[in-house]
Amino acid sequence: TNLTEVDYFTYIHKKTAFFLSACCLAGAQVCEMPLDQQRCVSSFGLQLGYAFQLTDDLLDLIGDPQETGKPVLQDLTEGYLTLPVIRLLRHPVHGQRTASIIKQRDFSEENMTFIKNALDKEGILSSVQQKAHDQIMRAKENLWGLPNIPARMLLARLVGYILQRKS
Repeated sequence: TNLTEVDYFTYIHKKTAFFLSACCLAGAQVCEMPLDQQRCVSSFGLQLGYAFQLTDDLLDLIGDPQETGKPVLQDLTEGYLTLPVIRLLRHPVHGQRTASIIKQRDFSEENMTFIKNALDKEGILSSVQQKAHDQIMRAKENLWGLPNIPARMLLARLVGYILQRKS
């Protein structure tokens, strides 16, 4: 429960963001794009990775289990602290009870409802959604460094999918 936002972003950088950045860069290198365009594509992938992971973390909290294929708050019950939960742990009103639930691993339906309601009531879910949106905007900015070709349009469409996905 002592995980910070910096710790979280370091973790998702290594887990998701850097991976997508490397995939994008590899494609740019195979296509022998100029170095400045390779940097744009790599940065695009990095921002896309952050947005993907933030959205995935939100789906764990508010996604429909029928669509996501996993129960709500599964990450928490498996011991993974996502950005919304980290922010809730720092909240002056709800943080202490949230920490107690996590430390005791008391994931009763009542406690899970408390966590979900507190995340929503305090605007944490919407702030994380905004953070994901900001990452998407940064990803899109990198596309302007690429020539106006169909591949750029495909990447722009992929960015739009990230925030709209349901699973």
